[in-house]
Parts: sequence; structure tokens; C-alpha cells
Amino acid sequence: MGLQAVRFIGLGAVLGLAGAVVGGCDVRIQDDTPAQYRADNGLGMYQVKASISRPALVAPDSVFVTAFIDDKPLRLEPDASGTQWQALYSVRCHSRFALQYHAVWSVQSITTRNTFFPAHPRSVRLIEPPLTAEVKIDTSARSHKGWSGVVHYQFITAPTTKISALRIEPLSESPADRQAAEPIKVTTTTPLYVPCAMPAEITLSSSAQRARGFLVIETDDPSVPRWRTRVEFAPAA
Repeated sequence: MGLQAVRFIGLGAVLGLAGAVVGGCDVRIQDDTPAQYRADNGLGMYQVKASISRPALVAPDSVFVTAFIDDKPLRLEPDASGTQWQALYSVRCHSRFALQYHAVWSVQSITTRNTFFPAHPRSVRLIEPPLTAEVKIDTSARSHKGWSGVVHYQFITAPTTKISALRIEPLSESPADRQAAEPIKVTTTTPLYVPCAMPAEITLSSSAQRARGFLVIETDDPSVPRWRTRVEFAPAA
């Protein structure tokens, strides 16, 4: 075998070894973003985070991680070790967002590689916070026409929320609770369409100075299809 043939065999072995080394230099991504968040009515900021593991041949400063959220890129920032990556994503008036990560890295300046994780975007849910739980309406002022009050609701996970039904129910099936709920009437008509983050005002009236019951609402919000607010008409203590 000639010297030139030996050189070609040696070069082929080196290239084959380099290919094997590069092939084993994949960066792995772990998705650390929760499956759901309680929706935030302020800035609407949610932490998107991931961690990576990399082989020794991949330098920390050669790795870049981006989150694609609803097909829009969001650059993640690493910690000092280069293993934890995170950023804040702002979204309002939505009940979920689609999330996928993209990592790009180089292996000893030989080649550049990249990967998406997961293979298809996953959904992060934004859950509507609890609505108004209890309202007390002061009936201290004397009145011959009855008393009125307002219950406020605010929805933040859809551009518009539909309240399809409103009614009063007794606190229990006891005769006393059924009787206490009878004087309360809902004076707001349905359907009621509530814009995102705008307070809905549900007006109630009572023909008795003391009355109590549940205001029950039904909505098209999957997080709160039905909600009960305890309402009490009574003079202030």
C-alpha cells in the first residue's frame, strides 16, 4: 500500500472519529415552565424557563436558547452556570399560550447544531383567579322602596366573557334560608358581555332590610362556568 493511500485511510479515520464525536455532542433541553399559571391582572407577566445539559465539547458561551411562544421568539437569558435559562413573557386577555424551545450551539467551532423541544408546541394554561366570594350590602338607611347593591366581577382570560344567566339561590334548603333569599332580586339583565379586565356590575335589590342568599352566575369561561357569591343585606354593625 502506498504512502498516499495510507494518508487517505488515516484522514478518513480522523474524519470518522470527528463525526462520531460531533454526533454525541447534543444539547438536551428540559422544560421547567409550569403547566399552568393563575392569570395575573397586573402586567400579565409569566416566567418561561428551561434547563439544559451539555457535553464537555460544547462551551457554555456557544449555547443560545430561545422560546417560541405563539410562534413569536422570546430570547432566554442564562444564569452564571449557563444551565438555567429564563425570561418573562407578557400576555393578557388569553386563557393559554403555546410554548416550544429552540437551542443552537457549536461544537469546538467544527459545526453548528440546533434542536427544538418539545417536537410540537405545548399549551400553558392561564387560570381565571377566584371571583368575588362575598358581598355585604348596608341597609342602615331607612327606605320605603327597598335597598339595592352591586356585586362586581372581573374576567381576565378572554377578550370578552359572556354572563349568560343570573339568579338568587338560598344558602341552604332550610326553611329559614329559603325565606331569607326570597326578598332578593337580580335587576341586571342577561346576556351580559364583559370586556377583559373591565368590572361587570351586577345590581341587586331587596325588599327586606335583612336578606341573604347566593348570587349564582353562569358564564362561557371554561375556568368558571358557574360561580356563587354570598350576598347579605343587613344594617352595618
